[in-house]
Amino acid sequence: MLSFFEKTWDFYVSLLFHQHNIAISIATISATIALLTFLINFVFKPSFSWTKRRFANIKVETTIYQQFIQTVGVSQLETGDPKFTVVVTNTSPSNKFIKNISIRTSQKIDNQRYWYPIVNTGSFPVRLEPGQQYSYNFSISSLHNAFLNDLNKNSTLKVLVTDTFNKKYYSKKVKVSTLTTNLEVAKNFK
Repeated sequence: MLSFFEKTWDFYVSLLFHQHNIAISIATISATIALLTFLINFVFKPSFSWTKRRFANIKVETTIYQQFIQTVGVSQLETGDPKFTVVVTNTSPSNKFIKNISIRTSQKIDNQRYWYPIVNTGSFPVRLEPGQQYSYNFSISSLHNAFLNDLNKNSTLKVLVTDTFNKKYYSKKVKVSTLTTNLEVAKNFK
């Protein structure tokens, strides 16, 4: 006894390769093409787009940079305050809105792991179009005064970016010793 699918397949093949009437074969091929076109345009493409939007991502990267300043007529270099820069990139095909940028520490400070920087209230939320980047600079000396001096050298921190749907995106870990070393180099350079 043949199953339902086997019977259906045998019927389809008999129509596709009909021996007596070519019009039935042409109609079967046309119906097959129409069905495949329908499935691609109204089932597979929307499903793929939904999945792509659902798992769209924001990439969070961090860098540290140091400014060297030379005044005209003076041969001595000076350093500015080192910066801890966060670069947020929208890697999704749709617009994203960043609600907040904060720093998460591996060690608790006053029973909290998050430190929210004081930013201009008019600067967030930030709209990111597909492929667009947003940079935010933290002064390492300000971070040191705020909470880095309360952490031990082996602690780490991550940057946390929250979008308007409260989805969280994290950067890679950065050692506190890396930040404090850059600050000490800037102080000793002067």
